[in-house]
Amino acid sequence: MFLKFIKFLFCFSMFVCSFVVNADSNIDGISNVSVSNNRPIPKAEWDDSVKLWVARSCAGEAGFDAVDECIGIAWVYATRWKGAKNSKMKFVDVVRKYSAAIKYRSTHTRRWILNLNLKGKKPVGWPHRLKWSNHRDMWNDILSALEDWSKGGKPNPVLGADHFGGKMDKPGRYWVRIVPSNGMKFRNRFYRSPWAPPVLVD
Repeated sequence: MFLKFIKFLFCFSMFVCSFVVNADSNIDGISNVSVSNNRPIPKAEWDDSVKLWVARSCAGEAGFDAVDECIGIAWVYATRWKGAKNSKMKFVDVVRKYSAAIKYRSTHTRRWILNLNLKGKKPVGWPHRLKWSNHRDMWNDILSALEDWSKGGKPNPVLGADHFGGKMDKPGRYWVRIVPSNGMKFRNRFYRSPWAPPVLVD
């Protein structure tokens, strides 16, 4: 009887979590996941190389014109890193393992993403039909925004999310959809999984 009661409580809690949450709302919990004024990750986990990998992921996953969404993506990586079971895993390792856009493979149709650089030069393999000059400033904006984010200058627009994916991706059964704050419109959809680390809100 006791086991049935425990099972009922678990199922009920999962059912309650199966709804859409707006990122403007508070999510109760206790954790060291920072939200605005503190660094989202320790300074030791951040350098130009890490910034470059996150920026490449942003460009590949959301596009050059999606600076706000890029910040949301960076926060997802920070949340996943803090919730990683392997405490020795580096933040950049979480980024490179999660983002399909920056995983090297022979069938990669946009390898130029892996050649995006900090100097803003046209990456090797850039499509001939596109003018790099039309994208350079947007690329530099991504890099600049991420640097501000690393110093705690960018609040989380998808508070609590630890996953994101395109509309074609199927979320887990008990994942909660996180709607971006302030009416932001993102290309990807953001979710909070049942095993995401708790969030500390101000």
